[in-house]
Parts: sequence; structure tokens; C-alpha cells
Amino acid sequence: MLVSELIPKLRKVIRDEARKEVESFFGDGVLSKWTFRHSIIVENSVTVFLDGSVLDPANYSVDYVNAEITFNSSPSANVVVEVQYKYTDYTDNFLLDYLVDAISLVSSISGLNHSVTVENNEYTVDTPTYDVNHIWCMVANYLLRRDNLESDAEAAYNWADADVRIDEVANIRAREGLLDDMWEKIMNELTRIAVSSDGALLVGGTEPSPYGVGADGSLLEE
Repeated sequence: MLVSELIPKLRKVIRDEARKEVESFFGDGVLSKWTFRHSIIVENSVTVFLDGSVLDPANYSVDYVNAEITFNSSPSANVVVEVQYKYTDYTDNFLLDYLVDAISLVSSISGLNHSVTVENNEYTVDTPTYDVNHIWCMVANYLLRRDNLESDAEAAYNWADADVRIDEVANIRAREGLLDDMWEKIMNELTRIAVSSDGALLVGGTEPSPYGVGADGSLLEE
């Protein structure tokens, strides 16, 4: 199967399914380009209304890389321009990388040996069971949250305002605990499903996270 087939499931796990957004402004006869509020726009999700009437897509173009819409002719003065679209927080390619890393990590710490290969420029893997499929998405979610936490932790320690820095660091510590809990759930799930043919466990439920964010705050620089 294609690893990319798991992206919709991962989006559900991380709560990043496409959401609808509406932006509006008045035409002025000059402005012909508009930058979306969100940076990742779902392709073919854009609809434009001028004073409530749908504008033919032939009259504008959407730059999905730069999240911009350009009108062939600037909307006339006082015309209400409404742009409806869907957006996500992460691109498919971004999430795909996390899924590939998750599959490799799960294989390295358990007996669930699924190797990712590349065929025709697409990542492929042996079709997993539902449980393995779910584990991969859980681990991808963990890795994504870990990376976000590392980035936020660095920013927290760079706050010039001491009071803000203390609050931010406290928040980081709390998120560390949530990550530890997440990893424990992952290991428990692996313990449940990673069983050899003779019934012997192939992975232990108490193994620490290889990307640890332990109670001692090892993720953070003091």
C-alpha cells in the first residue's frame, strides 16, 4: 500500500482535517491580489463571491504555494468580495515524512517488521492490520508533538520578560508530561499487539521513549 493512504487517518488523530474559512473585503478598483489568512489551502476548495454572486474561477487564479489569490481584474470599488476555502495546519508531504519515520521507529522497537520502500517516487509498505495502522499514526502524532514541543521550548527560554518566561516554561513542563503519557500508551498498545507466534511478547510495555521528554526535563536546556 502507499504510505500516503494513511494521511487522512493521521489527520483525524492529530485533529487536522480540513476546516472551512471565510474572508471578505471591499473592492477598491485597485487591489487585485489577496493573501489568505492561513498558509496551507486545500486545493480546489476556493470559491469567490462578488456581492453574493459566484465569480467564475476563470476570472482569478490561486497560488497554493504562497497562499494568494489574484484577480484578472481588480474588484470594483465597494463591491463585497467574499472568499470561501478550506485549510489545514500541515501539508500532506509534511505528514508523510512523519508517517515514514513512525513506521521505521515501530519496526526498530518491536517485532512488527514493515519496511518502507520507494516505488515510482512513492513510499510503499506492506498492508498492515488495523491495529498496526493505528500504532503508526499514534507514533507519528507523538513525533510531531515532540518536535513542536522542542521548538516551543526553545522559544520559551528566550522570552525577555521573566514573568512570561516562567509561565511558558510551566506550560512546556505540563506538555512534557502529556508526551510521556502518550508514549506509555503507545508502548502498551505495542505490548498488546506485538506478539510472536508462540505467544511471547516482542516488545516491553515499560521501554522509555527513544525521543524522551522525561520527568527530569531532559528535553529542555536549563
